[in-house]
Amino acid sequence: MPVMQAAYFYVGTSKSPHIGTGSGAVKLRDERGSAAPLRRYRGEGVALALPEGTGLKDIRWLSVWCEEFAVNFGDVRIPPNVEHPRPVRVGALRGVHGVRSDPVVLVDSQTLLVPNFSYDGEAPGQFR
Repeated sequence: MPVMQAAYFYVGTSKSPHIGTGSGAVKLRDERGSAAPLRRYRGEGVALALPEGTGLKDIRWLSVWCEEFAVNFGDVRIPPNVEHPRPVRVGALRGVHGVRSDPVVLVDSQTLLVPNFSYDGEAPGQFR
């Protein structure tokens, strides 16, 4: 049986997704408000709220980040100077471990919607 990864949604202020000094990275709670690792998703809509004090104007990317292996499983860049309150579509998540989505929607200054999100939740080649 494949081992579940310790992957999470992260947003950050650095030019490219990474976690650590200078990244401005913040771990997001999932659509249920849980801080647990991401589960398996199969084409689901996922609404993510930014933490209090953080707005879309403050971030440059959204990533599915594996803490266990310090690997970016897939990301989308957030353009600067997004106008609100009108929703704006940005790129789609694409990456490894089945990470994919339709274009991410910046709903308002605090909310991202990841439509049709998929993630396999597994680490290939590792078994219990």
